Amino acid sequence: MYQIIGIFLLALLLRTVNLENYPVGLHVDEIKVGWNAESLIHTLKDDQGNFLPVYYNTFGDYRPTGILYLSIPAILIFNNSVFAIRVTSSLFGSLTVFAVFLLVNILTKPKRNIGIWAALILAISPWHIEVSRATSEVAISTFFILFAIYFYFRYFKEVKLKYFSLTLLMVIISYLLYHSARILLPIYLSLTFFYCLKKYKKVIIAPLIFSILLTLIFSLNKNSLERFSQVSIFKSENVIYELEKSNEPKIIVYSRNLIKEYGKYLSTDFLIGESARPYRYLTVGVGLLNYIDVILLVYGTFLIFNKKDFRLIILFLLISPLPAILTIEDSPNLHRAFYMIPFISMIEGYAISQIKHKKIILTILAIGVAYFVYSYFAKSNLHIPYQKNLYIDSPTYRNIGYIELAKKLEGYEKQYDLIYVTNFPDNLYPWYAFLNNKKPSDFNTKSFTFNSNERRYENIIFTDKRCPSDYVFKENSKNILVIDAEGCGVESKIKDGLPIELIEKITRPDNSNVYYLLKSI
Repeated sequence: MYQIIGIFLLALLLRTVNLENYPVGLHVDEIKVGWNAESLIHTLKDDQGNFLPVYYNTFGDYRPTGILYLSIPAILIFNNSVFAIRVTSSLFGSLTVFAVFLLVNILTKPKRNIGIWAALILAISPWHIEVSRATSEVAISTFFILFAIYFYFRYFKEVKLKYFSLTLLMVIISYLLYHSARILLPIYLSLTFFYCLKKYKKVIIAPLIFSILLTLIFSLNKNSLERFSQVSIFKSENVIYELEKSNEPKIIVYSRNLIKEYGKYLSTDFLIGESARPYRYLTVGVGLLNYIDVILLVYGTFLIFNKKDFRLIILFLLISPLPAILTIEDSPNLHRAFYMIPFISMIEGYAISQIKHKKIILTILAIGVAYFVYSYFAKSNLHIPYQKNLYIDSPTYRNIGYIELAKKLEGYEKQYDLIYVTNFPDNLYPWYAFLNNKKPSDFNTKSFTFNSNERRYENIIFTDKRCPSDYVFKENSKNILVIDAEGCGVESKIKDGLPIELIEKITRPDNSNVYYLLKSI
């Protein structure tokens, strides 16, 4: 037992050390979790005024709100900090090693230590660490999905009410966290059902039926389908174009594109290369897996084909990318395919258990995790990774500079009559409100607007203009501060005689500009 505790502590260390500062920046998805959790604490509403919401609508995506509620304890304990926003995801990511350990042990003999090896691989997985540290609902959802499968196994073995109840509870929570869980969990439980039916000669179908019914109920809700309608492969420009030009039946065009997408998730370019998206989760010079992981994965898969009890894990792995292949945005998507990781870890764990010279494997694994840790902390401040052919949309890369600007506004708001802040690429208001400890009941009510991306709070106007200096200073207003985004040609405006003064720049760690702070003269 001390081994799994040690692995958990290692996982926790890798997912929480310097969490306040790494990953660099604070992405819009993260700050929305923090501010809406804070809003729920004080008002029982999100920042859009919805009472105890099940979904949160940012841009028609209707994100499940389970992570908002689970983040409340951390914010109550650690106050309004970046650490408070991220620690819930990091904690559940660390706790997932127990789920992997228990699930493997119920499929194999604990004495073989396959569960220990699998848990260790998950603990040091670059893919799992990167996502767990970044306020991710899928990292939390993975914990509950694995325990749903585990408790379903236990219910088959012992037929106790507590395992039935725990299975249903895990299903419900996972469904409230991430859309993909609603697709995959009924399939996972179906495979578990047929496996246990053959092994235990029992028909225990209630948890499976419950998950299927719950999926159907959620699918009837219009909001739950909005995100899929935005990113569906069936509505992608390439597929529509192919349908128009090829004159082939839809089933052939759709099947070809789905197979092509599926292949991406099993490719080395995705697993150890540079094709995974979104870029904001990636570490420069490191793949989602280390090279040794791929070798162990291939070797373990080969070995498992001769072992009936463990073939189920391969099936779990093979179906895990299904929600991801149905979408085209940011493809191949490491976030939507995240459920692959625990099953990859289990297969690797099986491979290690069959290798005699384990010290050699441990040495290679240690070198791999050491290089990842070095790269993660030493290179995460690179605005654009050093690969020449790897382009990143710079304005949207983890919203670097937002924290600094949000905190500066607190000091500037008393110095100026009006402050105009650009919303490009994302509205600054949640950073400003959360990090400056604004009262949700006051801020959300005063600043809320129904018809545009603009908000106003006191003398601060969060405008949807990328370059508010283009029009604000033409009104000859005095004592105003304007914050322009990069690319607004500020230096040219000053040279052309616009009565403004550049008082400060906010830059990224690589000295590229994020914001220009301008005042009238």
